[in-house]
Order: sequence, then structure tokens, then C-alpha cells
Amino acid sequence: MKKTISLVGMTFSKREFPILKTENPSGSVTFVRNTQWDKKEVDTYPETGRGVMVTTDDGVRVGWVANLSGDQAVINKMIDAVMKVDPDGVIHAEISECDFLTKIPWCKVSFECEFKTTEAKPEPKAPASDDGHFAFYEKDGKKYQRLSHVVERAVLEADTSVLDNWKLGKFNSVREYDSYMRQLADAGTVMHSALEVASKAGAIDATTQDETDAVVAAIPNESFQYIPNGFWNFCRDECQGMKMLNAETTVYDDENLIAGTYDLLAEQDGKKILIDWKSSKKVYHVHKVKTAWYAFRAGADESWVVAWGSKNKSGYQLKKTKTPGALKAANDIVVAANRMILACNAFGKGI
Repeated sequence: MKKTISLVGMTFSKREFPILKTENPSGSVTFVRNTQWDKKEVDTYPETGRGVMVTTDDGVRVGWVANLSGDQAVINKMIDAVMKVDPDGVIHAEISECDFLTKIPWCKVSFECEFKTTEAKPEPKAPASDDGHFAFYEKDGKKYQRLSHVVERAVLEADTSVLDNWKLGKFNSVREYDSYMRQLADAGTVMHSALEVASKAGAIDATTQDETDAVVAAIPNESFQYIPNGFWNFCRDECQGMKMLNAETTVYDDENLIAGTYDLLAEQDGKKILIDWKSSKKVYHVHKVKTAWYAFRAGADESWVVAWGSKNKSGYQLKKTKTPGALKAANDIVVAANRMILACNAFGKGI
């Protein structure tokens, strides 16, 4: 998986290496753990700590990996994995774009964020079927319509022409489209599993960089590599003072026989917040409806949807639904959609 990060401290690098005043660096660079702390900082950040420099093959330091973004935790995790195989091993990257000749120099580097491991990848989880595309939950001998199945069958977006044109332009057959969508679903399930591991390891509850580093160290490599780039930014930006209550929990509407499994329930500033992860580029209306339904059924005060495919600087898009009326409205939408599906099924049977 290709990852691109922005460096920091380039003004200091420019002062120390005059060549950067007249020539932009290019090509391959290497991530190197910091060896230049003074004694006071060594006591705070030991040799196995967070300081990571980015240097060219000629030894010119072009900058530092940002600490607060969580990127240093990612790089240190990769360095540890490589050094277990080869003590002299290094992590290479490529300068994707930069400009050191401006008043405020800037630089971005790209690298393959993939761990070398012989451990098996996590298997996608399916709570009621062996293929992950089930339509029902079962409880006490009753079948509950799966929430996603309800909203997928009841078209909540009135205009589907853009999606239809995309299908026609990209795929040669319905089977090819279905195969593509199943691959996306499986990849999303693996991502959800990795985020569940990170959440249960304490990522949501971490309040300091040391606590975050401890969480990173506790996450197995085979899960860590599937955590979205923006997850650590989200934890830093939105989760201050947050406490995780539970994860991957199924809620049931016993009256209408609808059920669904949400990703995370947390508490912050005295409010219960229902959070759902999405691998899409942005948060869609249907995502907000589903997550608000979870919140209504779980007795939460707010619902948050986080889309990890966003191309913005933070690496995620967050949409919140905060009012009780909006949460109830989502429940009403889902109930109405389910009734429509049942009515259509009855009509199809000749009733």
C-alpha cells in the first residue's frame, strides 16, 4: 500500500545543508532513527523512541517525520519489522514532490507501507454467513433483516444515473461488477477487523504520545498494515478524553425484526457516541442514516461516520449527527424502508 507523508523541520535542514538552498533533492531517501538528541531529550525519547529523520543517499537530511500525526509510529513499526530480519536493514522512500528554494521549504515522500510477515492475514468476519454477504441475523429462533440489506434494497438516493454510467463504463458484465464489489467488501471487512484490534488495544483512549506508541507496539503486524492512514490523525484530532465502551456489537429492533452490527461505542464529555468506519472516499447520506439508526438503537447521544478514503490532509472525513430528532428520523427511515421491502415481496407473490 503506497503511503505519502509530509515532512517537518525542513528549515533547519536547509540551514545545516547549504546544498538545499540551491538544489531541490530528488530520488531515493531513507528513514533513519534520530541519533542527534542532546542528553535531556535522550532521557525523554530513548534510542527506540520516536525520532525519525529522512536522508538522501548522500547523507543530506531533508527533514523529519512528523511526530504528532502518528507517522513516526508507523515508520518505527516498519523499522522494527525490518531489523528483526536484518539488523542493518533500512526503509526506503521516494521524494514525490518538494520545493526547498521557497521561503518556507516543503517536502513529501512516498513509500510502500507493507510489513514483511509470515503470519496469516486476518480472515474477514461474517456473523451470520460464511461469505460475508448474508441477509439475515438470527436470534431466539427469529430472523432479523440485516440493516445494510434493508438500505441497499430501498434506494435512499433518488438519482442513480451517475452510478449506472460508471458501471457501464468500467465493467463488461454484471458478474464482473459483482466480483469487484465483493472484493471491496472483503477488503473493507479486513480493514474493520484491524480497526477493531487497534480500538481494543487502547487507541481511542490514548491521551499522550507515549500511550499511542504503546498501543502501536501492541498491535500485531498483520493487523497494523490494514489500519487506514488517517486513523492516528482521527484519534489525535477527535478522541481527546474519549473512552471506548464496546466494539463490534449487534443491536436489534425486535418489533420490526431488523439488526445490524456497529463498529464502536464510546463516551466523551458525558455523551455516548456511536462511530462507524467506512472505506469510501467520502461520507454518503446512506452512511449517516445507517449510523444514526445504530445510535438510536444503542441509546447513544450522537452518531459519527468516518470515511477513510478521503484525499484531504487529515486522511479522513467525519460527519456527525447530534440531535435526538435526527437519530429518530433515521430509525423511521429504516423502518419505512423495511416495510416497503416486505410489501414488495408480498406483492410479488400475488397478494
